[in-house]
Amino acid sequence: MRRMAALTIVAVMVVACSDSGAAPVETPVGRRSDPPPLTLYVSNQSYAEPEVGVTVTVDGEVVVDERFPVRDQHHVVPFTVYIDPGDHTLTATSDSGTEHTVEFTVPDDAPWWAAVLYWWYPEDGPPEFTVDISDEPISFG
Repeated sequence: MRRMAALTIVAVMVVACSDSGAAPVETPVGRRSDPPPLTLYVSNQSYAEPEVGVTVTVDGEVVVDERFPVRDQHHVVPFTVYIDPGDHTLTATSDSGTEHTVEFTVPDDAPWWAAVLYWWYPEDGPPEFTVDISDEPISFG
């Protein structure tokens, strides 16, 4: 596994709805707080599983380990993660065992956004994650 030079995790989480416009609280912990942040959104989109535990890691380091209620499917929780520029691996895992991994590259001096959404419609098959990573802010409808 790649060694990450510095990963700084946000210690405070803010619960916000996507239409609230609320920004995540940034509380860096660790050595480095100067790179632009990765704004990470996590949401449970499954009425079939009204609450799901989700763990998100970046390069093997846990950055999110929370339970997420579905509410009205517009409940999106933002986190701010500081990572060094370069190649990274993001893995999302649910407490039911569903897992999704993506690799991405963060360039120097550019903020990034990621959305990790948990989905399960029993009539359509097993639970799954979708993970979108973008160099532009992600909008939720």
